[in-house]
Amino acid sequence: RKIDIIEKGVGFSNTSVGGTGGSGFVLPTFRSGCSDLLRGGGGAGVSICHYTILLILTLASFSPWGGSGCPGRGVGGTDLFLFVFLALVLENLTPFLMTAPAEKPSLHRYYYGKREFLFLEVPEDACKCLICMDPAVNPHQSKCCGCILCEKCVRKVETCPKCRKENFCSFMDQVLNRRIRSLKVSCPNSECNKKSDLGTILEHLREKCPFELVECRNGCLQKVERDKEAAHAERECSHRVIQCDLCEQRGPYQFITSTHLGECMERTVSCPEACGNEVRRRELSAHMIVCPEVVISCPYRPLGCAMDLKRGKMHVHLETHASSHVTFLTEKLGQQEGTVQELMRKVEQQEQDTDRLKMVVEQLVSDNKKLAEDAILAKVQIETLSSHT
Repeated sequence: RKIDIIEKGVGFSNTSVGGTGGSGFVLPTFRSGCSDLLRGGGGAGVSICHYTILLILTLASFSPWGGSGCPGRGVGGTDLFLFVFLALVLENLTPFLMTAPAEKPSLHRYYYGKREFLFLEVPEDACKCLICMDPAVNPHQSKCCGCILCEKCVRKVETCPKCRKENFCSFMDQVLNRRIRSLKVSCPNSECNKKSDLGTILEHLREKCPFELVECRNGCLQKVERDKEAAHAERECSHRVIQCDLCEQRGPYQFITSTHLGECMERTVSCPEACGNEVRRRELSAHMIVCPEVVISCPYRPLGCAMDLKRGKMHVHLETHASSHVTFLTEKLGQQEGTVQELMRKVEQQEQDTDRLKMVVEQLVSDNKKLAEDAILAKVQIETLSSHT
């Protein structure tokens, strides 16, 4: 067998695999043909069809009959075909195996204020606070050496942290502040994909970001995502104002569903004596007057009956103890008759005392009249004596 390896291409020749006079397979060169395939270039480059043919010939070379149908004719080409096939495959895979993975853009996390941000560009050292080493919030520049401190850290120092000069003085660096706020960052909320400059992201968090946690407008102190806050305030918040379903009372949800329901006069409640009736709370007092389960005293208690029974069973007691009640009544009437006689005796005594008092009063009136006459007479005598004098 004769194998011709030529520059580029696959062709057929009279002097090829399969013996004299037959069609021959011409292999491509290792580098040019494989490079054309890898680059997807044109010309006579290697294609998938070429590899398929080569694989078939390689497998056929293991056959005991060889390429021309004669026993043992294919043994000689086995190693060569296998070597060529593996070399071509290895050359095509090598660029992919040896290629380094693409570098991801460097990401840097820094705190700006109380929030951690993902900076898409490395903040320069000139933008960082000398103390906390984060991008400075409202940066202040020292008058002594020009070092940069954030607004929070500048309040804590009395000596310059860089040049150690006392009586530390600084001023707000507006230019640097605009520079810091122009740095590219991602929204700190992982669900949000917004990327922009720091100033825009801060405004986005303050007013627009649907995933930012905000406090409930009703003052329940619970924090929810901005796009869910309205639903929370209207349907979930324990401080939302609702109206009682039974009356017109309005108030916070927590008050209406707990305290108010325990006091609402329109709410239906069960009888506390477990009679089985349910009445409105405002009608409960009237119900207790007729409730059959309320324990009451026998109406003849003033006469001496000490029985206490439920109202529903009292009529049975009155029927079965009617004779004893009559006895109590008779005894009571006897006691009252004696009392009446005693009262009549006291009345007669009081009448006698009254008559005696009347006589005393009449005597006093008579004496008073006599004294008045004597006083008039004495006055006349005094006047007469005065006139003679």
